[in-house]
Amino acid sequence: MEKYLLNSEKKRIDELLNKVNIKDLEYLKKDLNKILLNSKDSSIEDTINYLLEEMTRELQPLLTNNLTPGIETGLKNDYFKMFAYGGKYNGKDNSKDIDINTLFSFDSISKLLTSVIAYLEVKNGNLAMDRKINDYNKDFLLDAKLKDILKFTAYIKTPKRIDNLSPNETIDILKNVKENTIEKNKIINYYEYNDIGYMILRQAIYDFTSKLDILIKKIDENNLTYKNNINKDNITGGKLGEEYMTPDTKGRGIDFPGHTGLYGNIVGLIKMFDEIIYKENILSNKDKDILFSQPYNSPIVYNSDGSIKIGKNGSKQYMAKVAGIYRLPEKINDLSYDKIASCDMSNKTTKSAKASTGTSGSWVVGDKLNNGEKFGTYVGGFLTNPYSYIETREYEKNEEIKGTPHKVTPRGVILGYQTRLNMYKEIITKYGIILEIITEYIKENDKEALNKADKTYIKRMTK
Repeated sequence: MEKYLLNSEKKRIDELLNKVNIKDLEYLKKDLNKILLNSKDSSIEDTINYLLEEMTRELQPLLTNNLTPGIETGLKNDYFKMFAYGGKYNGKDNSKDIDINTLFSFDSISKLLTSVIAYLEVKNGNLAMDRKINDYNKDFLLDAKLKDILKFTAYIKTPKRIDNLSPNETIDILKNVKENTIEKNKIINYYEYNDIGYMILRQAIYDFTSKLDILIKKIDENNLTYKNNINKDNITGGKLGEEYMTPDTKGRGIDFPGHTGLYGNIVGLIKMFDEIIYKENILSNKDKDILFSQPYNSPIVYNSDGSIKIGKNGSKQYMAKVAGIYRLPEKINDLSYDKIASCDMSNKTTKSAKASTGTSGSWVVGDKLNNGEKFGTYVGGFLTNPYSYIETREYEKNEEIKGTPHKVTPRGVILGYQTRLNMYKEIITKYGIILEIITEYIKENDKEALNKADKTYIKRMTK
């Protein structure tokens, strides 16, 4: 393998940083300089391995402080793939170790795949964005338009919670749901990210499960993604005592993927996102513009009285998420806007960045650094156990966990979406951009050596 010097000259680094279309890159310089300085006189493989070491060093507190039993994470760009994994299936002493093939629940990313299937049905002439669901399937009473379901602007409520009902009872309720247009018309920019419309779509679209199989096969020929109850002996997640089961009961025992019900590893998650968002094998760029556009000109979500809607985490609500695609909201000048809100993009991205996530720990971002076509695309992902657990005897109630911004709940339990995983999203995003910059740095100095370099790097993290 050819050796070649990685010079850490300030001027050279500044030139590279200036090519990336991000306003404030100062936060990158310290980490970038450290990696380049320590990689001087090293091979390309050593440089990427060092980058992976630095990323996992920052992720390590997630395991060492028992915030989650196990994680998988990864980065991919046009030249390199980096993966790291560590921990166990759950908090039990005899629990299995996580490996690079362990399956996690993808949660709300099933909305993304449902959106794609529905839109492909539109392209094939089987559905229309402005037609109502019960125009196509008389077994369902839902009178909302397809586009309102895909963009979360249909006012759909069930008469009672369906989380703990049997599959048959769940489906019976879904068949009788209607849209409440009277209440919807009282609210400016009505927008609600919920499961009900998507669960109905999966039942109402003809032969949906077969179409999902075709889409998954097109996304991933290596079978890295699985539906509910398939390959269940290799699925992690779930509450203690419910290992191998989807953590959300809406996804259990139903012959279609519901709120959860899609599983995969980090390789499959990144592959899925790359195929749908950046390539045109499934959707054209025009299709994606239509499907993932904002439903309103303003990204602000309002209540019926005209006030801005406040989310469960106390932050103001913006339409940063459309059909499973999350992006940085535009036209927001409010200085109190909270970037830590779980539905929002990392602050460390370009305006072209897109992401998709589930609340319990599956997260992926793609960032196209295409200023003058000098930079390519990176995709980074992160998977954790949906239900993280900490023994009460290890921590006092509401005690802060050392080295983290987290606290233990009075029951001694930390659920995935309560751990403010954005801290780790920021880390993945930062190292994704650094990987792109270093790749560009190598390419401009010695493209031949870059083409010969190893392409895949894997690291196991231990507690």
